Amino acid sequence: MKRGKMIGPIITGLAALATAVVLLAVSLNKDNFVIYNGISAYRTVCTVMAAVTGGLAVLFLIFLLVALKKERPKEAASPVKEKAPTLSVKEKLENESLRKMLAAEANGRWAELSPEISDTIEQMKKMDSYQEKLHSLLLNNDVKALSDTEEILEQAEQGLCQSVRRILNYMSVYDEKDVEALRATVQTTNRNIRAQLDQVRDFVVAVTDFVNQQGADVDPDMLNTYKTVILDSLKGDL
Repeated sequence: MKRGKMIGPIITGLAALATAVVLLAVSLNKDNFVIYNGISAYRTVCTVMAAVTGGLAVLFLIFLLVALKKERPKEAASPVKEKAPTLSVKEKLENESLRKMLAAEANGRWAELSPEISDTIEQMKKMDSYQEKLHSLLLNNDVKALSDTEEILEQAEQGLCQSVRRILNYMSVYDEKDVEALRATVQTTNRNIRAQLDQVRDFVVAVTDFVNQQGADVDPDMLNTYKTVILDSLKGDL
């Protein structure tokens, strides 16, 4: 907290302390004060000093609360900013971020295409589901030799995200009058994504078959050949 904001509380606090000290001094010297000034004067001084001390104490609390209240909004005004979703080809595209961007378009400018966009979002969720299933399969069976099969699905997901990126870019430049052209683009993309997901599903099933057949005894050369075949089958438009 800056020093300037504490001037009010400091001044009133010191003043309240000073009057309290004076009141204490008068009370400790009551007999002498009464002898020289009278009982009425003593009572008047005590009453006035007590009132002033109380008033200054209240002002001190008010100034302190105001200073603290002014400080809090500034501390809360600069939260850690989340990284905005990006469509840059230089960075990895995030499935969840792209789904949120699509949902925003479906609830906003391109509400007319909500059914088609919802279909795209569902396909992206399926991609996440396949990745989770493969990860669980490898984890539960402790098959470390197959760990890079997850990288293959990562490539498949990035291919899907690239397709969605193209949709979002068209959404940003098309006018409302281009809605049918955009609808056709989204529908075509959804068909392509669905075909890609069919390959991904077959891949996950094939990996499962391989795990079941090979168990703990895995031939490295055979495994590498297997991975190459599966990766080639996924390339297509990915």
